Amino acid sequence: MAAVGLLVSAVAVGYLLWGLRGAWGGLWEALKGADYLYVVPSVALLAAVYVVRIVRWRLLLKPVKDVPYSAVASATAIGFMSSCVLPLRPGEVIRPYVLHRKAGVSFGDAVGTAMGLERVFDLIGVCFMVFATLLLMAGGGADGEFVGRLEDAAVWFAALAGLGLAGLGALAFFPNRLLGLASLLMRPLPQALRTRLLEFAGSIVGSMRALRSPGRVAAAALLSFAIWSMFPLSTYALSRAFDLDIPFLGALVVQVCVTAAVVAPQAPGFIGPFHVATMEAVKLFGVSEAGAGAFALTLWAVNVVPITVVGLAFLRHEGLNLLRLARASERAAAGAEPAAGEDAKAREA
Repeated sequence: MAAVGLLVSAVAVGYLLWGLRGAWGGLWEALKGADYLYVVPSVALLAAVYVVRIVRWRLLLKPVKDVPYSAVASATAIGFMSSCVLPLRPGEVIRPYVLHRKAGVSFGDAVGTAMGLERVFDLIGVCFMVFATLLLMAGGGADGEFVGRLEDAAVWFAALAGLGLAGLGALAFFPNRLLGLASLLMRPLPQALRTRLLEFAGSIVGSMRALRSPGRVAAAALLSFAIWSMFPLSTYALSRAFDLDIPFLGALVVQVCVTAAVVAPQAPGFIGPFHVATMEAVKLFGVSEAGAGAFALTLWAVNVVPITVVGLAFLRHEGLNLLRLARASERAAAGAEPAAGEDAKAREA
């Protein structure tokens, strides 16, 4: 899988370099002439995204345990930083693992809320963003082929969000039946492994209790809309730095394209696919190759560098070693629950 991720990024970087041939001088001039004061609101909006993510995750964890904001913030920062510096987005597992070790939440509960509930609510937010893009495009003379692709993407995102909610809802409202089915399917497994897996499954099912509260579901959905509204607002603010003649619709299109591009396995920091998606999106609005390249490089830096710095600061504060933490979280995911000594192995500054 790592080789596939590196290949995806290598192809994207090659495409990027080929597209920028002959435009390096213009790209450098665009970078030199940018008004970097606009980086401030752009970064501030992204910071707000992470604050809202912390609030949402804590909200979803509340039926399981009242976790301190500091623990959720630490796990969030370290998790997202990990996906920026290591290949194949290991932060998806590291984030719940850090919360498990720091706050005493069971690994199953942490995984269920982080990789289950949060990801489904993110899909709902993405659907909101995609449909907002289509609404703004309606009657605007946009490229018909691109609108068609966007409509297809909207259908897929909506279908995935619906299936995800239905599946998690089944876990929330019919836990005993589903755990009974899981027990039946696991009968051929050795008793020790079967017991451990069933405990892990029970923990994940328990984390779905947040879906039993309509008020909590509505609040999580509203927070998701806020997250996926601030992303394109941050992109739009940064476009002003380069004086790009794109409307807010352009920022929405950039965010939709980037979101789709970074889903595939790839090298650390989303290098390559992120840049290509950004460039191709802004070029739809008449931006030059050089201007698009400068904007893509800066947008990537704004999205990756601050959270990486903050995550490394939290990592140092917690006294954790990133590579050992990654290995420990992988073992935790493979073995359902971490062994008692895993925390000590993950700690070494």
